[in-house]
Amino acid sequence: MTRTLTAFNHYGIGDLFESREFVLEWMRVLGISECEYACRYPAVFEDLPQIKTRPLTDDLNMRHWASKRNGRYLLNTWIGALNGETTPKGDYVIWPGIGCTVEHIRRMHSDYMARLGLGRITKPAQEFLTTVDYSRVRHGVFEVSEFVNRHQSNRLILVCNGPTGSGHAANFDMAAMVAKISENDLDIFLLTERVLFQNQPANIFFTDDITERNGRCDVLAISYLSTFCDVIVGRCSGAQMVCETKENWMDPSKTLLSFTQHDNGATFVRDPVALGLKMRRVWSGASTPEEAAEVLKGVL
Repeated sequence: MTRTLTAFNHYGIGDLFESREFVLEWMRVLGISECEYACRYPAVFEDLPQIKTRPLTDDLNMRHWASKRNGRYLLNTWIGALNGETTPKGDYVIWPGIGCTVEHIRRMHSDYMARLGLGRITKPAQEFLTTVDYSRVRHGVFEVSEFVNRHQSNRLILVCNGPTGSGHAANFDMAAMVAKISENDLDIFLLTERVLFQNQPANIFFTDDITERNGRCDVLAISYLSTFCDVIVGRCSGAQMVCETKENWMDPSKTLLSFTQHDNGATFVRDPVALGLKMRRVWSGASTPEEAAEVLKGVL
């Protein structure tokens, strides 16, 4: 019997990026060379030609976890699909803090596979941290390389300052945080969301300009930019998530600083040391630009 796989996810870039390696594992287990993925942000899969993206359709129920029929497998990659049915409720999410971690998402997919008669996942959690083939990213990578070459003597700090709608972090003004500490010209701050400064410091740049975004979704170009950054700052949402690649997690020279309400919801990896990962993980519950600036100063 011929097998097919349709994956889907109604949520954002972070949810999609975290699912990449798990979808590839489903393909491996099913013995198929390509699948389709219904989602809102196809650019997340730009470097994976074996994943064919398409728009979401009304027949894809966000509360349906997975199913199979006549060799056709349907997979909802969202961690919350079974929130109301697990024991305890919301079991795949770490509480408090709304933590969506690679360790627990691995357990979710392993449970799904077992319930569909496909056995359990044996690969360790760290193997499901994404590796991006940046050579397949069509826009922004060359421009990032040029920018980095011009600033080889600088320390690069990527600030993922977009807001989150998940309620796990305060949407304080990260640009105001940066403005309080940007007087050191050797440090360059790269903001993923454009804001208007009354007097913009010369060492603050916007990733839109670096990647020459021009209305395109440039998340994998930002991911590439993060490989050259010494410090990555965010609130476990949006651009921060595409920076949590296996390459970055294995780099001991990097620091990831997350501002969230609880340590559980700070990063895709809850315990990097236990998984043999090297990037420095720092959490802060600071919720104002003033408090956050002091934390970032300490990290720098």
